[in-house]
Amino acid sequence: MDVVPVERRMVGAVSAARARGAEGRFVTAQQYSEEVRLWSPDGTDTLLDEVGEVSCLGTVRAGGRRLILAGGSGAHVWDAANLTELGSFYPDEGWVWAVTACALAECTAIVAVTEKGELYAWALGAEPDELLYGPVFASDGALEAVAVMTVGGRPLVATPTPDSLRLWDAADGTEAGHVNAHGVTTMEPAIVDGRGVLVTAGGDGVLRIWDESDLV
Repeated sequence: MDVVPVERRMVGAVSAARARGAEGRFVTAQQYSEEVRLWSPDGTDTLLDEVGEVSCLGTVRAGGRRLILAGGSGAHVWDAANLTELGSFYPDEGWVWAVTACALAECTAIVAVTEKGELYAWALGAEPDELLYGPVFASDGALEAVAVMTVGGRPLVATPTPDSLRLWDAADGTEAGHVNAHGVTTMEPAIVDGRGVLVTAGGDGVLRIWDESDLV
């Protein structure tokens, strides 16, 4: 086991960075420091930016490149290969509590959900205040998880409610359906046996693996 000291602050979020030039490294956000850093196993680090309080981190491959994502007062995006900042996007109100990205036909979409229960999407490369669509009112309460899964060749955004997963067209934000699912608090797309799946978990202590056919 490797141990990497990350100063004497609580690490509030961590995510692996899997991209050429960033293999074996990971991203952290620390309580009170307001910094997003990329770390190597030997303990050396690179400051990506100071973005204010960070509520979530993630890495995702979209549009032919690996992206590093951070959420807080807005959604912040870096290219994991060269660590350049690609953009920052801000909801009308509320904090971004989960953020991801996906490739669409004409652009890469940055998809975020907020403490206000709203779903936002921005086109990467657009002006910071230019929405791809939204806000979409996806929940009566705060949203702390979001994921994108391709179903029938169509990328769909999944957001949880207390008793279901709501599905939205990633291209325009229109509702595409829902499936029964109780208490989902975290979810992640994955590849299992060569097929795309959505993995969810929640307060009931059950890990569920959703096939594409389960979401149609």
